[in-house]
Amino acid sequence: MDDQELIDEDDLQLPDLSQFRVLIIDDNEDVREIIRSMLLRLRVAKLDESYSGSNALMKLKDADYDLVIVAMT
Repeated sequence: MDDQELIDEDDLQLPDLSQFRVLIIDDNEDVREIIRSMLLRLRVAKLDESYSGSNALMKLKDADYDLVIVAMT
């Protein structure tokens, strides 16, 4: 990869996702951490996590989410 292919994050025009509410559903804590880190870099401030489908359903009953990220393995 040469220098022209690298993108400086400071030069990116990212959308304002600070008001987005996101639910991450995965039984693997490491995967949830990676996704959470990526979303925090995008300035998503309202993050919820779930370790199982049944736990996620309870969270979905209690809150409205703009985005739900689900592991499909």
